[in-house]
Amino acid sequence: MLQKTQQDNVQQQLFVNGKLEAVYGRGTDPDNQTKPGDNGKAASPNYITLSNFDPAYRPVTNNYPSAGVGQYAVQAGDTLQGIAQNAYGDSGLWYLIAQANGLASDAELRVAVGERMNKLLDYAPK
Repeated sequence: MLQKTQQDNVQQQLFVNGKLEAVYGRGTDPDNQTKPGDNGKAASPNYITLSNFDPAYRPVTNNYPSAGVGQYAVQAGDTLQGIAQNAYGDSGLWYLIAQANGLASDAELRVAVGERMNKLLDYAPK
């Protein structure tokens, strides 16, 4: 465990096997480290209470993760319904994959085994 004290503010960092696992206590705001000084004084640290027990966590927002198109290697015997079940958890959404790939039905799914087929992954049920 590492401990840093600044102006009576104590911030602790917990490491396990060399990996940062938690930051807690009182330390400088990682997003806004300083606040402007008053009456011409220099800026001073912006202290906040920290309690981050999963530093690798990044919350889902409108910008993260970014929507994108994935790819799927078609296997012998695949159906659009089966691919949709794996991709979206709902076989009834097969038409999204068909539309993304210019297909009308499973009959048009015939491609050489191992050939890559675009699969729309940015679908989000409302």
